Amino acid sequence: MSMVCSWGVAMAEEEDSRTIVTDIYFNNVTYPEYGDTYGGYDVVVSLPNDAKYYIANSGKLHLEKYDEVKGTWSRMETPYTVTEGKYRYNGQVRIAGTYGTAYRLPDDLKDANIYVNGVLCPQQSSPVTIEPEYSYGWFRTTEFEVTKVILPLKWTGGTHNLGTLYVGNAIVSFDLKASTVGGTESYSYSKKTNEIDWLNVTTDGILSGTPTAVCNKKTETITVTDGENSVDISVTFNAVYPNPNDRTIVTELSFGNFNQPTLGSAIDAASIANSMDKESFVRFGSNVKVYKYNEESNNWEVVENGTIADEGQYKFQAQIRIDNDNGHYYAFAKDLVKITVDGVEWASATNNTVGDDFSYAYISSPVINLSTKTGLKNLKSDVDVAAKKIVVDGKILIERNGEYYSIDGKKVNR
Repeated sequence: MSMVCSWGVAMAEEEDSRTIVTDIYFNNVTYPEYGDTYGGYDVVVSLPNDAKYYIANSGKLHLEKYDEVKGTWSRMETPYTVTEGKYRYNGQVRIAGTYGTAYRLPDDLKDANIYVNGVLCPQQSSPVTIEPEYSYGWFRTTEFEVTKVILPLKWTGGTHNLGTLYVGNAIVSFDLKASTVGGTESYSYSKKTNEIDWLNVTTDGILSGTPTAVCNKKTETITVTDGENSVDISVTFNAVYPNPNDRTIVTELSFGNFNQPTLGSAIDAASIANSMDKESFVRFGSNVKVYKYNEESNNWEVVENGTIADEGQYKFQAQIRIDNDNGHYYAFAKDLVKITVDGVEWASATNNTVGDDFSYAYISSPVINLSTKTGLKNLKSDVDVAAKKIVVDGKILIERNGEYYSIDGKKVNR
């Protein structure tokens, strides 16, 4: 005798009492045009305020294209530029969250009315995944055609500037086609003005060439045509300078009118530099200083602008430069430049910095001994351009600025 449990041999599944949503609306869906670029889930849709459903993937649809040869639909890989053909969107519609336990989708989306921009989508069989707290399924929009649109021929690159060039140095080749849009895309390029005789352009838009001579700024006009229309392109350069290897190398420099600091005088290193006579292609840089030797620290220390009140050892140091336009025609010798100031040889400038259109070096005066006495001690210093030794009546005197001193520094009246 068999026994039967009071609730039956098997429990019947609990009935799903959720409300089934059959009318679904998606608005403000945009459709691509020829030449548009898509990156995947790109099309954002909007929903009615009372919608219990939403679109997965942040509310975006995915673009699909029909392959006429294979007879299949496939999602567009990213990034994708829209061409001619048949397209549609697909997306995942979901009911979840707070609505998921009260509402659900039908077992198959063919039983739902899905509207996109007010247009009913094809009712295709698409089984829905149904769980106690959510449900979702995939739907597809109505198919649409994208046809090729021929846009006006246009150059989008503006004036193409080749920059500063050098004789004998080839330019960096450039593809004009990359900035040409529209037309039939059967582009052909040619020089129109031939202002830059060394500049070459191939029919498919590749610029190349090597400057052959020094010249100022020039502009070349290049024409691109698609067989029906044409557009002019401007190609320019700032200037063509001599090859850096062909510049005049400066190995010696002479300066004049060096206003040597004196005790009690105002000190302004920049003014000292600006008053010096020099070659027209040379200028002083911003690093111009007067230094005083500190015997305690055994270091040279910068003297701020003011008045020199203390005796001691001083020196003038400055950066000299050849740059701007002059830097294309002259350059300091990298290893050594002989420096002469008011006929006195200073230390040579060594380990100089040389670039393609600039060079700079540092000059430093000999040590300048400043003292209240002007005697033999100063004559033995590295430089004392204002003092000289003379012999008067068989005696050695020191003449400085019109005054005379004995060797021991005592003033002598003559």
